[in-house]
Amino acid sequence: MKSVEILSDKKQQALKSIIKKYNKCIIALSGGIDSSFLLYTAVSTLGKSNVVAVTAKSPVHAEYQINNAVNFAKKLGVKHKIVETSEMNDPIFLSNPPDRCYYCKKIIFSAVLKYGRNAGISVICEGSNVDDTNDYRPGFKAVKELDIKSPLKEAGLNKNEIRYLAKIAGIEHWDLPSSACLASRIPYNLEITKEKLQRIENAEQFIKNKGFTQVRVRDHNDIARIELLKKETNNFFSNNTAGEISGYLKKLGWKYITIDLDGYRTGSLNLAIKGN
Repeated sequence: MKSVEILSDKKQQALKSIIKKYNKCIIALSGGIDSSFLLYTAVSTLGKSNVVAVTAKSPVHAEYQINNAVNFAKKLGVKHKIVETSEMNDPIFLSNPPDRCYYCKKIIFSAVLKYGRNAGISVICEGSNVDDTNDYRPGFKAVKELDIKSPLKEAGLNKNEIRYLAKIAGIEHWDLPSSACLASRIPYNLEITKEKLQRIENAEQFIKNKGFTQVRVRDHNDIARIELLKKETNNFFSNNTAGEISGYLKKLGWKYITIDLDGYRTGSLNLAIKGN
């Protein structure tokens, strides 16, 4: 544990050195722990007058994430702007190709860049960490094209180190489960609609309210495939939990409700892509 602490501390100092060079910056704040820790570090390094948090809002983002972002920015006392983004107006994004994330990130960060230009701030930072490079992430192409900075990744920080440092810093949601945009629950080449996104959000929130910490509801048209942490799977079948969840999800429009025996894992829909 000592070595982890020393390594994390060195990386934190590297992160501060990176951010210090920006003088002023915008942090793309999703409401998750990565971007929250990045915002906290930017404020503590540059001062809150030199940092602006910007959160994208559209049907692909769960309401609780936006609320988390609002509350955290308010707690830090930093200026926070919510920018409406237009993913749902892009026919390529809606067609849900395997590189969907590229189009999504391009739209989101283009909107943030536009806000930055109007605010006189040229440096935009996002919260990817080194662990994110282990999965299929076409959104990184958009980040590179638009010259968006990824300070956590540049400093070599991984998810566990970020959680550790966030906990030490007193960030209350340091152990918040990882999330991703709601469109990531829809298999590639199946159309993305507002109705699908809303029922996914409603379904996941209902299951979380039953006490499950990490939840994904993958939308395979008539089939809902539920992913839970393996250690929590047994709880799904306790009392009448499975029946209540199944009944609720059927009311949302799914005909068949299934639970994935392999449990929760990031990017499970990427298995359908050849070579991944």
